[in-house]
Amino acid sequence: MVNGKFDEATRAMIRCWQAARGSPKTGFLTRLQLKALQSEIVATRVASADDGDGALFGGMMGGLFRC
Repeated sequence: MVNGKFDEATRAMIRCWQAARGSPKTGFLTRLQLKALQSEIVATRVASADDGDGALFGGMMGGLFRC
């Protein structure tokens, strides 16, 4: 659920993202992980815009956080 808060649900998704990339599952992003996550978001936005299906957010979340 999106609530705009950086809470335990957010940390759980970060742990999931970290696990999918072979990083320690801390729930906290390092600077390098933040850059990687931002790069993935930008790449997903471009891919979603190319698809033209309007599913930017759903595609982004589904692509980045496979839990």
